Amino acid sequence: MQFLEVATSIGDRVSGPHVVPIDPREHHSVELLVAAAQRMHRLFRENGVPQESIIVSIPATEAGIRAVQILEPQGILTNLYLVTSLVHAALCVETKTAAVSVAVGPLLAIYEAKAKKIYDDLNKHPGIENIRTILKYFELNQIRTKVLGTAFRSLEEVGQLSDCDAVCITDIQADGLKWSPVPIPNADCEEGRRIELRASQAKFPTDLLTRNSESVNSEKSNKLVGGGFETWFSPESRSVTKAVLDTELHQLELQMKEIQRYVETEIDRLAAFRATDTWTVGYRGGSPGLQWKAYRGEKSPVRTPTASPASNSKLKKSYSSTAHAEFLKRLKDTQGEQDMDDVF
Repeated sequence: MQFLEVATSIGDRVSGPHVVPIDPREHHSVELLVAAAQRMHRLFRENGVPQESIIVSIPATEAGIRAVQILEPQGILTNLYLVTSLVHAALCVETKTAAVSVAVGPLLAIYEAKAKKIYDDLNKHPGIENIRTILKYFELNQIRTKVLGTAFRSLEEVGQLSDCDAVCITDIQADGLKWSPVPIPNADCEEGRRIELRASQAKFPTDLLTRNSESVNSEKSNKLVGGGFETWFSPESRSVTKAVLDTELHQLELQMKEIQRYVETEIDRLAAFRATDTWTVGYRGGSPGLQWKAYRGEKSPVRTPTASPASNSKLKKSYSSTAHAEFLKRLKDTQGEQDMDDVF
């Protein structure tokens, strides 16, 4: 909810769309992705953000692509991220998604790991050629879906992919762009001509999502129509796609677990606080241990021994189980997120 508050509070001062992430741990389930996207979209709309300014970001897994097929006709704009190849991007375009995002650094790293070499000349990097082919394919076919570049490792990579509709870069990289010229690829070189040939020969529009399918309207189906990743991609492309998705989604899942652990710890702390009248924390002398004093109305403070980590743990567990249950219910209740505003 803090994310929602920040986004809505700066909405009038920051132009452009609000890109809204949803829990990447749901990447395997069409139903869960659709429900999460609909919920976040509704919350932003209820807080005054215009519909055309909300873009829900969803991983470009099989389930993610299928979920976008359902969401876009409902007027929910989407961004499919972790796109890895031309056929992967073409699949995303079939869903009519508003944007696709390519994680440049992780994708290039996979190519380098497979080739067991570092490419000093980025013009000859197969990963760069792959992404530039996507950009040329979109240009030649006048595709309205935007291409975003993310996770750049260097300014040279930004220069090589300057045809992206937008790039996500760090503050340090942004400062570097002010003072350091970056090389722009030459379209007339051998690599440029090869890229244009590949892009012009690729089919558009594609029908991979609907081919040999009987229905595409079931929100609860986790199996994609048209064969799925196993038949859409060549073995090499499928290997790269799987490596990028597995690696990056694993990292995102670890980050989400850490966020959840922090939130649950904060819920426990606040539940313990509310289970008493007032708690104050202070240090006794130079001791690093915490000394807790519980004040109950006008009574004299009840002093406890300086707390060790073990006794702190026991103290945390002494609060009302009813209060704890109440806070956990608030956290997990998908319809009660507004109530969390007075908790955090």
